Amino acid sequence: MKMDGLLLTPDSLDLVKMFNEIHKYMNDPAFMELRSKKQLEELKQLNEHSTNALFDCFQVDLNEILEDRTIGADDTVTTNKKIFQTFCSYSNTCRGISNNLLELCDKEGTGRDLIIVCNVGHIIRLMDQLEVMLMYGYPDGAFRAWRSLYENIVVTTILLHSHDKDVFMRYNEHNRKKEKRRIDLYEELRTNPGVLEHNLPSINQEVINEKFERIRQKNGKDFFSGEYSWASSIIGKNRVTFRELEDFAGFSLLRLFYVIASDYSHSNFNNIADHLVLEGIHVGNLSSKEKSNRMLFLPMAAAILSLDPLIKKLITDYSNICEQDFNLTVIKGLQTAFFECLKETVL
Repeated sequence: MKMDGLLLTPDSLDLVKMFNEIHKYMNDPAFMELRSKKQLEELKQLNEHSTNALFDCFQVDLNEILEDRTIGADDTVTTNKKIFQTFCSYSNTCRGISNNLLELCDKEGTGRDLIIVCNVGHIIRLMDQLEVMLMYGYPDGAFRAWRSLYENIVVTTILLHSHDKDVFMRYNEHNRKKEKRRIDLYEELRTNPGVLEHNLPSINQEVINEKFERIRQKNGKDFFSGEYSWASSIIGKNRVTFRELEDFAGFSLLRLFYVIASDYSHSNFNNIADHLVLEGIHVGNLSSKEKSNRMLFLPMAAAILSLDPLIKKLITDYSNICEQDFNLTVIKGLQTAFFECLKETVL
């Protein structure tokens, strides 16, 4: 399958002809060999001029792009105003809890508090990204954001239920595995013949390797064998899987959402199936945005269902006793309002 005009614009047609003509001569060794030094320089300058002029044809008006994106978000939110109102009310309240905890942690938090509260802050950041994806009509992008959100919620929930200093120490130390992997891959890239000419700065691997080996000797040879080996004392085995953390934290019922999100995150047929019309194999519009589609609401429901137990545990652990019931009532009310709206919207 071949086509004309794959990248052409009306403004570029004459420039393309000039570009092709110049390159026809520049790629002809016999022609180039007969040219004088002055002629070669003029040809080089003409080539640069035509190439730069071509690039100018494809420059965008950033204001138009921003306006288009904003209109897309306005349309999606306006079409689904009530459910976005309830969803954003819930997420904004969670954001307030996170911000208040970060402020408190700066003043009087322990090391355990710091790890938990920073993880919660990261979760809220992912929630913000999911929210933006939905507003712009990309439920598949929102599900990809939710997958990362969910993994962080599960891990943070495990940590929130633990008061064992050794667990938090191992959680911190396990990061040396990723640190070493990044450094090793960077050095592999830096010394690649195709990259070597760029003279990227080297990194002292000895310090990283020594730290890595010291932690492995302290915690055992299996400590770096998996992504979640830091939780071995909680789960009761050396090599811990995410599924085991998920079950332990009480999130197994959300596995369906995780499978859907994983389908959107990995390369497979499901990524394009939603955009195909199979009557004669007609390809739909892959660039279209969803303005009113039930798929928009699934990431919302998944986000609230996964975040809610963590937020309630944070309220229980960090609220003053006299405010706990009030805070829990507010969160429960916001969650209920969302799901009542969801029922009205999809039924």
